[in-house]
Amino acid sequence: MYETYTRKYMKKLLITSAVVTALTSYGAMAIDANINFKGAVSSTTCTLNAADAAKTLTIPNVTAKNLMDSGNSAQYSASGSFNFTDCPAGLAKVTSAYTYQGIIHSSYNDWGLANGVDNVSFKVMQSPKTDLSKGLQLDGRSSNHNEATITNGVATVPVTVGISAYNENTQFVTPSAGTYSGTFLVAFTYS
Repeated sequence: MYETYTRKYMKKLLITSAVVTALTSYGAMAIDANINFKGAVSSTTCTLNAADAAKTLTIPNVTAKNLMDSGNSAQYSASGSFNFTDCPAGLAKVTSAYTYQGIIHSSYNDWGLANGVDNVSFKVMQSPKTDLSKGLQLDGRSSNHNEATITNGVATVPVTVGISAYNENTQFVTPSAGTYSGTFLVAFTYS
């Protein structure tokens, strides 16, 4: 009797083990995948022209009425550039990221509120002239508008700042008279 009981118990144990093993094996099946990565380590980066390390763009004076009448065109603007030399071989582009040190007030993070007067907002464009389609994010993010090509070890990153009569809610309102300003931190990366 002991032998019959042991056989029954062993059969059940064997069947249970086989079922558990089959289910476990099914869940443990795996598919192999590869992740490849590559990169380069440069001993140097591009050299920023010393005169471009601290840049001031002065926008021409404009009356409150003319600024209001110009809409959101940012036609009142000033332009400059950041010039890079001695870029090592293998680097193809310079990417910029602008972080405004003030209030960014548009849902796209591309209009900032100027300091010193009411209802003057500005847009930064990576372009040698006013081109709203080249507007940049002001919160430190980059996009394809922020890239400049390196050719023969040299790159130029154009920048234009244009103003409009926007308030903090991105509504057109007459600006107050006075002197306005704004400050950005600009970070450059190379690839």
